[in-house]
Amino acid sequence: MYAPQHAELAPLDLLANALNLHAVPFTERGSRLLVMRAPVGEGLTIFLAEEWLADQPGLGSHRSRPFLGHLRPLDQDGHPLDFEVDTWPHQLRLRTARGDFLLCFVDEQCLAVGLPAGAGLGFEVQAASVAQREGVVRWEGLRRLALQAGPQLRVESTAQDGTHRVELCNAALGPATVPLAMGEAPMLPERGLLIEAVQEAAARRWAQWFAAAPPPPVRYRRPYYYAWYLLRANVLSARGSLTRDGIAPSKFRYLGVWHWDALFHALGCRHADLALALDQVRLLLEHQQPDGMIPDVVRDVGVIVRAADGQPITKPPLLGWATLRLFEAGAGRGFLAEVYGPLVRWHRWWATTAEGDSLPRYLHAYSSGLDDSPLWDAGLPAESPDLGAYLCVQAQSLATIARLLGRGAEADDWAQEAEGLFAQLLARLYDPATGLFWPRRGDTLVRVLTPFNLLPLWTGRLAEGQAAPLLAALADPARLWRPFPVATVSADEPTYDAQQMWRGPVWINANYLLVEALLAARQPALARRLADRTLELVASQPEIAEYYDPETGAVPPSAAAGFSWSAALFIDLVLRRARGDLATATPPGAGVAPTAPGGRRDSPVP
Repeated sequence: MYAPQHAELAPLDLLANALNLHAVPFTERGSRLLVMRAPVGEGLTIFLAEEWLADQPGLGSHRSRPFLGHLRPLDQDGHPLDFEVDTWPHQLRLRTARGDFLLCFVDEQCLAVGLPAGAGLGFEVQAASVAQREGVVRWEGLRRLALQAGPQLRVESTAQDGTHRVELCNAALGPATVPLAMGEAPMLPERGLLIEAVQEAAARRWAQWFAAAPPPPVRYRRPYYYAWYLLRANVLSARGSLTRDGIAPSKFRYLGVWHWDALFHALGCRHADLALALDQVRLLLEHQQPDGMIPDVVRDVGVIVRAADGQPITKPPLLGWATLRLFEAGAGRGFLAEVYGPLVRWHRWWATTAEGDSLPRYLHAYSSGLDDSPLWDAGLPAESPDLGAYLCVQAQSLATIARLLGRGAEADDWAQEAEGLFAQLLARLYDPATGLFWPRRGDTLVRVLTPFNLLPLWTGRLAEGQAAPLLAALADPARLWRPFPVATVSADEPTYDAQQMWRGPVWINANYLLVEALLAARQPALARRLADRTLELVASQPEIAEYYDPETGAVPPSAAAGFSWSAALFIDLVLRRARGDLATATPPGAGVAPTAPGGRRDSPVP
C-alpha cells in the first residue's frame, strides 16, 4: 500500500520512478515512439507502435522490431558510460559520471536529448541509406530518422548489413540539445531548441492532464495518478482506420483499439476528458458493419471482424450500459440520439446468432472476451449466462435511452424485450438443482463455475431465493472469493490455474462488472466490499496490470503491464467509492441523471 506521506507531492513528483521501463514505455499522448530499457549493458531501445503488414504481418510484430537500439550515453572518446535512469511522466534522466542526460518529448514524433558538455550519444538504427545536409542527418528505411546536429556536434554513422551505428560527440563547452524525429515523415523543430524549454512544455502538458482529474483519497494518490498516466500515455493518434484518437490497452503489448476495452477506457476518461471518452465510442461506431456488428478491434491498418476460421468476432454487448454512464457524466441527449440508431442495429445483430429457441450465442471465444476460459473447452457456439445478462441489461438501457429521447412506445417495447430475454435466460440456463446458471452447448449444460455464471444478478430481476445461491458461490473462499477476489474460475475446478489468463486470475473488469451486478441485485454492502478489495489489490502492486494472481495478489509474468482498462476502472472505482456512489442499490437504467457538462465534480473527497 502506498504511504499517506505522498499527500503533499504534486502528481509529477509523486510519479518519480513509477515507470518500469522494462515493461512500460516512456511515451507521449498520441505518439508512436516507445522508449524502453534494454537488458543491462544495452542501453535504451525505441520501438515504433506501428504495424507494417507488408514487412511483418501479425498483431504484436512491432515488439520484436526495435527501430532504434543501444541508445546510451558516451564519454568524449566514444566509450559507453554506465548510467541509471530516473523516470517521470514528462522526462527521463540518465545519471552518469559525466553528468545528466535528459530525454523529453517535443511532440508526438520528436524526442529531444539534452547532452552535458564533453559527452556524446550512441545508438543503432535500421536504415537503407544516410544523408547529411546543413547540419541535419537523415536515415532512410521503412521509417525515417532525422537528427538535427548543429555545428557543435560531430556525427559518425557506419553501416553494416542495414544497421547504422551512430556516434554523436558534443564538442561544445556547454550542454547541447539534440532533436531526434522518427516516423513516416518526421519533422524536426526549428533550430535553437533548448532542452529546458522542451522539459518545461512537457511538464506543463502532463500537469494539465493531472489537474483535470478530480482529487482522490490520499491513500490512493500514487496509483490513481499512475492510472491517469497510463490512460494518456496509451492514446494512439488518429491514423488510417483509427479515425479518432483511441486508447490502446497497451501501446507495447496490444496495438489498436479493442471493442470492450474502449468502453471501459471511456468510463475512466469521463471523469477528466469527456471528449476523449466519447471518441472511444464514436471510433467503434464509425466501423460498424452493414449487418450491425461492431468489430472486435480497430487498427491503423484496418478492422478485425472475422477469426481465422471465418467466424465473426466482436465483443460483449455493453455499449448501451456504457452510453448511459457517459450520459450521466454530461454527454447530453444529443449523444444519446447519435448513438441510439447504431445501438439498436448492434442489439439486433446478436439475435442473428440464435438458433431455434436458443438465446443469442457466442460463436467464437474471442467474442466473449474470455479467450481461453474453460467455459469454451467443450467448443462453441454456446449460450451463456453472461451474454444473456448483457443483452437483458442492454435492452433495459435501450428502454431508458428511448424514454429520454421521447420515444415512449419504443421504450415500452424495449422493456418488454428485456423481460422476454430474462424469461429465456431462466428457462434455458438456470439449473434449479444447483441454483446456478450454466452455459449451454446444444443440449448440454457446461458445469464450470466462473464469476460470469453469476452475471444474471445484473438484470435486477432474480427473486431473493434465486439470487442466494449465486451470492453464496461468489462469497465462498473455497471457490471464487480467494485471498484476492474474484478468481475467474472456481478454485475447486480441475481447470483452475491462478496464473493463466481467464482460467483463474483476477481481472479488474470482471470485478467491476460484478460490482454493477451486486448493486442491481440490491447487495450494496457486498458491492462495496468487492470494490474495496479490488482497489486494495491494484494499489498493493507497483504495476497496474492486465490480471493478478488470486492467491498472492502478484502480477503473473504473462500479464501485460501498464494496462489501460485496469487503470480506467481503478480510477472509476476510486471516485465512485469515495463519493458514496456505491452506497445504494442501482437497478440497470434506473435513476439516470446527468451531472454538469464534463462530469467534473470539483470538491475533494476524503
